[in-house]
Amino acid sequence: MNLLINPGTMVQSSYSPPPLGLLYVAGDTDTTIFDAAIVGDAIPFLREHRPELVGVAMYTPGRHESSRLLREAKELGARTVAGGPHVAVMAWKALCAGTDLPRVIKMPVPDLDALPLPAWHLIDWSAYSPRGWGAHRGIHLGIAPRISIVLGRGCSGSCTFCSTWWVNGKYRAHGKDWMARELDLMWNMGVRHLCFNDDCLTADRQAALDLCDALEPYGFAWFGTTRIDCLDMELGQRMRDVGCYELSFGVESGSPTILKRMNKRVDLNCAFTARSICRDLGIKFTALMIHDFPGQTAETAREDAAFRRELQPDEWGSLGHTAVLPGTALYQQCKRAGLIDDDFWLGTDDWYVYHGGLK
Repeated sequence: MNLLINPGTMVQSSYSPPPLGLLYVAGDTDTTIFDAAIVGDAIPFLREHRPELVGVAMYTPGRHESSRLLREAKELGARTVAGGPHVAVMAWKALCAGTDLPRVIKMPVPDLDALPLPAWHLIDWSAYSPRGWGAHRGIHLGIAPRISIVLGRGCSGSCTFCSTWWVNGKYRAHGKDWMARELDLMWNMGVRHLCFNDDCLTADRQAALDLCDALEPYGFAWFGTTRIDCLDMELGQRMRDVGCYELSFGVESGSPTILKRMNKRVDLNCAFTARSICRDLGIKFTALMIHDFPGQTAETAREDAAFRRELQPDEWGSLGHTAVLPGTALYQQCKRAGLIDDDFWLGTDDWYVYHGGLK
């Protein structure tokens, strides 16, 4: 028996999405998926079934829980595999330092359409939580489970606070025919509420338009995230017409100085254009922001405050601080400044919170 485990630490603010990465990995193999975020602790299941191979997803905030599950599986005699972004960045750092590691495999997927469809039959999608409120296209967003899907992987940017572009490379998308197959499968399963997990859903404009064509035969309600410079009226209208009810935009800061330090190459005027497009089309506009980024001064804080007052999005999204994660340029800057070292990830804090110190 092969077993893939999604750790319970994937629950955030009482919400956990389906383990899309594990569903891709499972594919057509003879595999069981145990989602501890939905079912509960996986260790009793491990002890009862004693699988031959156990794979566990590992994200930085939940790294200790993933390690606990892997240790238990190994003690029960299973071969163990860890995967996910924390493994990717920490393994690369260790290899660069000459540290001996178990076998590390990086498996790039240049042609996303060569992948099998996610193995949705291995989980009960209806057990997942809704997220949202109100109704759209007759779908109650606070009742219908919000189910994960992706058009593509990677990112067109190279922001200093993010490792997506480094781990997953430049943005590339599934083709229209592949997406049509997955959407048809999901619709026939009974799924009605989608969340596109792409970091920048509209980075490839033609791929986004092709997605709209694939969505057209169905009545999905859906949410996505993109950049403020990757939306125009024609594309927005097409997305609205096939079910888009909300878009989150990675604005990050209202200060051009801070945006430059973030390597966020974007014109803030695009934020007002994107907001105007969304308002005209009836799409909810959410601005994602980062607070207290290195280099902040009284002047950049005033710029940011003035920008926020003028932007007036439908909703703000923010952690309320700057989270410093491994695999990012910001993490390397903090290391050089003596604010953190690699041993931090052996501690219990989810991530390092920047409290000042960089010039």
